[in-house]
Amino acid sequence: MRNVHLFCGSLSLMEMHAQDTTGLRFPERMGLIRLGLSSGLVSTLSLNYERVFNNEVSAALTVGRMVPRRPDGLFDIHTDNIDPSSDRELQGRSFTPEVKWYLERNDVRPAPCGFYVGMYGRLSDVRLTSDLTGAASSTEINGTVEGSLQLDLLEYGLGIDAGYQLLTLNDRLAIDFVFFGPRWSLHTLKVEVDLSGDGVLPKT
Repeated sequence: MRNVHLFCGSLSLMEMHAQDTTGLRFPERMGLIRLGLSSGLVSTLSLNYERVFNNEVSAALTVGRMVPRRPDGLFDIHTDNIDPSSDRELQGRSFTPEVKWYLERNDVRPAPCGFYVGMYGRLSDVRLTSDLTGAASSTEINGTVEGSLQLDLLEYGLGIDAGYQLLTLNDRLAIDFVFFGPRWSLHTLKVEVDLSGDGVLPKT
């Protein structure tokens, strides 16, 4: 699912040309920059640029970055024999291009305001980095190992969404309500490990 940005700041990039639509005049917004913050299981900062092509169509690109934090849950790799370092870190980044079609008919205001449907892509990388130490002791094996670990969970996705974008405060504030945004995704796990150690292995 797409992240829902409950609050976004909006900044107009182009000069304010007047546009005549059924006798009413509105400032023409050709480009918008938004800063978003989502929270929950993962906190993400995002920067979005939306370019308006005409009254009904726009394209946008969102760049997101996960706030670095100490991993837990699925990414907690601590076991009885493996001890990750205390400075292990989980971070991530994402790129989301999107095309929007504004379908609002009751609202005479042009894009980027009103009800829309869209199609978007998703490319993300969630990375875990940590130093590792491990030890094993048994009747056949006795030794220690040290090294570094990097895990990358890559996502390639394609989805559709629908929402309503509201411009207010003289079009300086944008609130984007995303009603739904399912996507199909392919995930790939990439593992890089660098280990060194000493000990006794069983004879073959």
